[in-house]
Amino acid sequence: MSGDADWEQVQQEYEAGEKSLRQIGRDHGITHTAVRKRAKAENWQEREAAANNDGEASTGTEVQVELKQAQAEFARIRGVLLETRGRLTEAEAQVQRLVSELPAVRAGVFLGEIPAEDLERMRHDLATSRRDVEELPAVIGLLENRLEEAHKRTTAIQVAVDEEHGRQRYFELRNQFIQRGTELSRGEEGDLYRHGNPLGFRDEIDSLVVDLRTHDRRCRMSGEQVPFR
Repeated sequence: MSGDADWEQVQQEYEAGEKSLRQIGRDHGITHTAVRKRAKAENWQEREAAANNDGEASTGTEVQVELKQAQAEFARIRGVLLETRGRLTEAEAQVQRLVSELPAVRAGVFLGEIPAEDLERMRHDLATSRRDVEELPAVIGLLENRLEEAHKRTTAIQVAVDEEHGRQRYFELRNQFIQRGTELSRGEEGDLYRHGNPLGFRDEIDSLVVDLRTHDRRCRMSGEQVPFR
């Protein structure tokens, strides 16, 4: 439970930047999203750029592994579901065929033209097919539920993967622009907002855009290129 976490320790690990957010979350029994929200709400010290890139990159790798596993599980369940549906279709067709052929076979047995074993085999096949027709719909329903759950899990992990990719790209751009120290073009601003907005960095981007513009114009007026920050 997030309420039971040692948030002072979580903050220390977050600000140290040595662990990915997912690793911190696992160590304290909380989600990486809870860590990120807490950091934003309490204005924790910003993680080092290397941690934001390298640390989150390792996290992205972990999430990608989870995504591949979830996709494989989804495919496995879907394959079993399709196979079971096909089995039900075959059983229904088998019941219809055997029911229509049974009278003729019984007559052949009575006349001594068909072995009695053939009739018993047909009855056994009919009973098996009827059992499948009776039981498989419930099995299919359960498999459909499992497939829906697997789909939701896969979708949730895909969102996490996209979020991690966006976070990595945001910090790459941010650090690049800060190092350059010049006013951003509209396209560059758009890139920052596109990657940063979903992560809750809009206010930070607003400030950075203004600060870079101000810094760049001062440098031009003074004729000196002073490092930004």
